[in-house]
Amino acid sequence: MKHHLLLISILSIFLSTIAIPSYAGQPNFYAAGIQAENAGNYVEAISQYEIAAKSGLKDAKYALGRIYRDVYGDMDNSFKWFLEAAKQGDAFAQYEVGMLYRYGNAVVPQDLEQAKQWLTLATKRRRGKAAYALFEMADSDDEALMWLQQAAKWGVTDAMEKLGHAYKNGMYGLEINLSLSQHWLEQATQAKENNL
Repeated sequence: MKHHLLLISILSIFLSTIAIPSYAGQPNFYAAGIQAENAGNYVEAISQYEIAAKSGLKDAKYALGRIYRDVYGDMDNSFKWFLEAAKQGDAFAQYEVGMLYRYGNAVVPQDLEQAKQWLTLATKRRRGKAAYALFEMADSDDEALMWLQQAAKWGVTDAMEKLGHAYKNGMYGLEINLSLSQHWLEQATQAKENNL
């Protein structure tokens, strides 16, 4: 048993000192960025993510957008990187860009049409929060119901709860259905309990 623990320790130390290889045999700058970010070294994380982003990695671009927003409050750089990742099809970035256009800020002017376009793209990659945002922005009961049902099916707790109440009260053109109401309200409760 001690021999196995020693071997695992040595192997862990060895692996932590070598560069993490990428598919092309080059260092994996994205993985190095994750390690630096997890260690709280955001300057190093940005450095590593930028190298990966310049090679076209959309995940690195999304990570840069997130760090610039959440750590530094730099909305210029945040939007730049989110938009680049979104254009490459990253659903998380598409959601972020959509929400930035939905509400607007000092960098991004409010543009509800742009918001809907980006959020719709995110839903094509099963981004439930984007479907819920589109529900909130819907122009008709039919559109609202479509997005609400989609968000609930994709696990958005607020959507499950709202859909349960919609069935209970006959909202958005639904017929009152207490069985479906109970189903969605129970799903919402269970999801909330699982997230505790």
